Parts: sequence; structure tokens; C-alpha cells
Amino acid sequence: TVDLIPVTPGSAKNKVVLGRLPNGALKLSPDDFVNTIYTVVNDDTKGSLPYLVAKREPADQFSNTITAINYDERYYLNDKD
Repeated sequence: TVDLIPVTPGSAKNKVVLGRLPNGALKLSPDDFVNTIYTVVNDDTKGSLPYLVAKREPADQFSNTITAINYDERYYLNDKD
């Protein structure tokens, strides 16, 4: 899931203040297969990051090769039709 959260500078160079709470619960337990990951970017690059994974193939024991398409809000527009 992609969740774009506005941020403002925090009390130090490596800190930010979230403009709102995340939409979903954070997954931070070492027992979880996939944990919550955040990427902080400038406003001019936020449109280039979201993507949908179309295909995943094992590359070796510890990595995969993925094929992805750029995310667009219209992608799921008619899901509830």
C-alpha cells in the first residue's frame, strides 16, 4: 500500500514530524515477514515512487527480480463497479 504523508522538519537533521498518522497499522515485529518501510522524498519526486508489482521471480536464495508498473490512482478506479 502506498501512503503519502506530508512531513515537516523535526528537531534535528535526521528527524521529521508526520502531518498525520499512517493509514494502516505499523508492522515492526521481527516475526513479521514484511515490515513497514518509509521513504522520505522531495515533493517533486513523490509521483515517481509508487508502483505495482506485476511479476516476481527468484533470482537467488536471498533476492528476487521484480517487474513493476507505475502506480496511477485510476488503476483501481472501477474495482467496486
